[in-house]
Amino acid sequence: MTRLSTGVPILDRRLDGGLVSGSVVALVAPPESQSELLATAFAAAGPTLYLTTLRPERSVRESLAAAGVEDVTVRQCDAEALATDPAGVLRDLPTGGRVVIDVMNPLERMERRRGAGVVAAVSDAVEAEGGAALLHCLEEPGLDDGRVRTLALADVVCSLELSHTSLSIDNRLHVTKFRNGAALTEPIKVKLADAVEVDTSRDIA
Repeated sequence: MTRLSTGVPILDRRLDGGLVSGSVVALVAPPESQSELLATAFAAAGPTLYLTTLRPERSVRESLAAAGVEDVTVRQCDAEALATDPAGVLRDLPTGGRVVIDVMNPLERMERRRGAGVVAAVSDAVEAEGGAALLHCLEEPGLDDGRVRTLALADVVCSLELSHTSLSIDNRLHVTKFRNGAALTEPIKVKLADAVEVDTSRDIA
């Protein structure tokens, strides 16, 4: 099986070389976290179509440029338009290309068939082109049905746990689902400042 990088080398090693080609990854994270840096790292690992349903296109372009990510096409994408013609939006995905949907929440609020149709179209597109996709899912009350749908359809589920005290901010990445491989039994402690770094000072990573 062909393996693709997640953009985080230590995570790749823990996943026996990275993601299986054609995988759809759901990244669940608190909205107040720096989880978008994980999406940036994913996009930096290969040619990427970056669909933003929330942040302005200009803001996303500036963030990616500041991180040195060059081979990326950014599009502001209304959730309604994406749900209406997902295959059309994904038509220009290059061979081996990646898709980022940032964020999935507006699609998860939609009627079941339409939201599931977007995930299915993304899965078909990356399978056909030998790429991978990342669905950035922010924690939000009331998304039970839509979020369950996303996590059930995803091949890989990563959950970012954020905790903080008056002295520290800790982020731990849990890989709880990994089709065609083994989910991790321990979290990876990550530092999310202006880039993704893995904290190897303890035995977590």
